Amino acid sequence: MRAKLILITVLLLSAAALLIAYSSESAEAVNSYSNQSPSDYVSEGQIRVYDDMVVLDIDEAKWVSYEDTGSMKPVIDVGANGLEIVPKSESELGVGDIVSYQAAWNENLVVHRIVEVGSDAFGTYYILKGDNNTGQDSGKVRFSQIKYKTIAIIY
Repeated sequence: MRAKLILITVLLLSAAALLIAYSSESAEAVNSYSNQSPSDYVSEGQIRVYDDMVVLDIDEAKWVSYEDTGSMKPVIDVGANGLEIVPKSESELGVGDIVSYQAAWNENLVVHRIVEVGSDAFGTYYILKGDNNTGQDSGKVRFSQIKYKTIAIIY
């Protein structure tokens, strides 16, 4: 009887430790982007607000809507509208920026945040992650895979 009680206690403590570790890891993953804001792209002079309209003076911006994947909640969700531009160089992208890229594992463009920029023998690479995902996207993303940079999200 005493051996059973010890075994049950050990199992319960192990389960509790796993739950704490998992919840801490999840909270850390979700909060890891919170201090990495996207870079500024639109200047105050490009925004004009009138009584009957708002004008954003941005060359070659594209409007986009989002699918309900949940990976970028709460920042981007279904119903949000976005404005994107095609980045012309690697220097336009940095940690905190939200980009749409062609992932090897998905036929649709993936909208995630850059969490790391690095360099290796093949050049610059980006590590991406959905804000609401517990882990980073698999593999290094190259500039050629990044199709758009999000410059505004409108709710």
